Amino acid sequence: MPLKINYVRTLLSLSLMMLFAYGEAQEKKKSEPNAYNRKSVKALDVITQYVDSEPVKAIDLLSDYFESNLKSINQQEEAEIFQLLGRAHYNLNQYDLALQNYERVRAMVQVRSKIKSRRTFQIPTRLYYDIGMVYLAQSRYDSAIFELSNFINRYKKEDAE
Repeated sequence: MPLKINYVRTLLSLSLMMLFAYGEAQEKKKSEPNAYNRKSVKALDVITQYVDSEPVKAIDLLSDYFESNLKSINQQEEAEIFQLLGRAHYNLNQYDLALQNYERVRAMVQVRSKIKSRRTFQIPTRLYYDIGMVYLAQSRYDSAIFELSNFINRYKKEDAE
């Protein structure tokens, strides 16, 4: 039992450390130009504000936004929408739905990378953190460590660039 407690403490301290480091990296990236359409960025930025505080409202807004802009949404934007949906479901303790949304983002990237296109995009670094936190909430510690380790490695790689 003490081993399990130490295991959970280590995971929690790692995730807190990663969250603070990730926040600093995001602040640094805010000044960089964004690849998205300005109109969609503004709409998604507004919706993002509700993901943590009012997840049900965020889910409704994201669903409406996705349905009304279905023909004009690019794949990068679609990935962001599903990642935000995953975070909203996570905040509602709907871990299976969160994981489904996160895995959809991961699948989009894998399919896109097989189509040797110039317009590919990377799995967002935060996705590894989000998936790791879902696994942690589900007490799937080995999977959580794997995803959080991926997050740390990706973060270090981005920080070095």
